[in-house]
Amino acid sequence: MFYLTVFVVPAIYVLVLGLLDWLITGALWQEWLIDLGWDCHVLAWGGLGGVFAAPNVKKLFPEDGEAAAVELAFAGALLLLSVCLLFLRKKKPPVGWKAFVSLATGGATPAVPIEIALHAHM
Repeated sequence: MFYLTVFVVPAIYVLVLGLLDWLITGALWQEWLIDLGWDCHVLAWGGLGGVFAAPNVKKLFPEDGEAAAVELAFAGALLLLSVCLLFLRKKKPPVGWKAFVSLATGGATPAVPIEIALHAHM
């Protein structure tokens, strides 16, 4: 149930509303993929908070402050990826390679909290 509420439902929400936004605004497909990559990245931030708020993570990192240190390390990595994604979003025109790099980068970032959740047996 944890994976459904923290990862699956929000991911479906991001995809469906992103698609509706693209259809209504009539933006270029490259812009849509860049926005979708950003939305997936934002989803990773929420998932990271949800995972580290769960009590099972305390069992995975039993030492005092260990969970907080790991969370800060992953937050730092996500922050660096945020800067990369923002750079791709800022540069115009939105060409195909930027769209695919943005989607691949943003789409891969939810793997961080998912991996921690799998190890914590949530």
